[in-house]
Amino acid sequence: MKGDLLEHTALTLIDKLIACWTNWNFDEEYYLTVLTPSIVRSVGSAHLMDNEKLNDREKKIVTELRPLLSQEEWQQLPTLIAQRRVNKLKELDSDRQRAKALRKAERERRRAEEARIARKRALVDRLEDVFDSDFLSADGVLAADPDAELISGDEYDELKTRFVLDWAARELPQGLDPEQAAAVAATSGDVQVVARAGSGKTKTLVTRAIFLQKHCRVSPHEILLLAFNKKAAEEIQNRLAQMIDEDLPHVMTFHALAYAIVHPEESLLYDGSRGENQSLSRVFQQVIDDHLGVSAFKAQIRELMLAHFREDWERIVAGGYDKGKEELLEFRRSLPREGLRGEYLKSYGEKVIADFLFEHDVPYKYERNHWWSDVNYRPDFTIFKTKKSGVIIEYFGRQGEGDYDENSQAKRDYWARKPHWSLLEFAPSDITTNGVEKFRKRLKASLEKLGVSCKRLSEDEIWHRVRDRAIDRFTTSCVTFIGRCRKRWLTSDELDTLIEDHTTLSTVEGMFLRIISTLYEAYLGRLDATGEEDFDGLMQRAA
Repeated sequence: MKGDLLEHTALTLIDKLIACWTNWNFDEEYYLTVLTPSIVRSVGSAHLMDNEKLNDREKKIVTELRPLLSQEEWQQLPTLIAQRRVNKLKELDSDRQRAKALRKAERERRRAEEARIARKRALVDRLEDVFDSDFLSADGVLAADPDAELISGDEYDELKTRFVLDWAARELPQGLDPEQAAAVAATSGDVQVVARAGSGKTKTLVTRAIFLQKHCRVSPHEILLLAFNKKAAEEIQNRLAQMIDEDLPHVMTFHALAYAIVHPEESLLYDGSRGENQSLSRVFQQVIDDHLGVSAFKAQIRELMLAHFREDWERIVAGGYDKGKEELLEFRRSLPREGLRGEYLKSYGEKVIADFLFEHDVPYKYERNHWWSDVNYRPDFTIFKTKKSGVIIEYFGRQGEGDYDENSQAKRDYWARKPHWSLLEFAPSDITTNGVEKFRKRLKASLEKLGVSCKRLSEDEIWHRVRDRAIDRFTTSCVTFIGRCRKRWLTSDELDTLIEDHTTLSTVEGMFLRIISTLYEAYLGRLDATGEEDFDGLMQRAA
């Protein structure tokens, strides 16, 4: 041989030659004692092509093989073929054994997989029976099952969700979507649902209570549903009553729960969410008014209010608007997103409309809620004629966008179906094309055509209303701050300590904190003196 490469090539050719002879079981002696010696002789006498015992393919192989072997190796060709034949048989037998072992392993794997699938199917059947008979015990049943590892957490949650979906399809008029069903099915531990307004969170909460009571047989007296305001609590209770003809779960606001726990003897101070009660703001305004009677404290509040609006005044002076109330009103009107009434609006077009309504003494609600197929829909402006009729103004500020235009058309269709309501719609082009003044004239004509009186207030009346709004905002800021202190159950001394340790970000903030510290102490003193209590204090006592 002439190296490993040639040796490998020679062995490959010998294997090819052996492969040409397909009847080894019967003709092995002939191949080794007759045919192979004839090849050795033919090549040695240069008469290979005359060897009638070989076909053309065999002759080609032999021709390529001969140069790779020495004379001694060539003479030993019958022995080499015999040895190679034995080695190939051993390799073949090894391959057969290996293939047999692989086939056996595959059969065992398939049997194990089939057994695992059967065990998993049986486990699913057991769980579905538990879902049907005792849903709340399912988590514990799965945890104790020896085959529990066969089902992943996601698969188990999907099983529970599918069961609730099927239940809801039978029991509820509109059923649930998969995400809502998943929230209803998650009956162990804490569940937090985060979703946009109008996506069905209340429906999910109500359905969860119905599922617990009707399917899981939980006593309604063991279920408590809490809402942030009375209207939401009433809506929840109404929905439950439509689906349950027996005792209902407890439904109340957080404040009502606190009241039920504490049973306070004091009068409660609070600001109602719908303006039906403003006792907290009234009492705190009285605290402020009492201090305004003290000259030094009055000066502090005035200084704070001036400092708060200093940036506005600086811009007024810079713009040459520092000569009287007309200029101030003009400046206030120029603010891009804040209306004269003090609210923040989403666009300049909405500000133009809001300021017109304010100046013409047209009462309006900005983004007042309207329930539209369980969706919390907030049109830009609502002007009431009666409790159930009026005018809606929509400012469609993003015309030309596919989804926005489709939604705008849906709103048009909605109001067209409301016989006691009229829709006025405007777009940015209505202002930019003809200017603000012509737009205001068009708005006035449109409103008066619909029976809405638009009588413009005098500049003095507008000025006094703007000023009063600023004072109201100061009171509101104080009430909000005091509420945060009450939520933390701070004493006046603790608040003073926090203020001393706090690094203020501005002069205005420091001035406000000094004033609010005094007002907070006075407010707490009033509560003690009058026997009153606020809801924040009530919540802390309940906790």
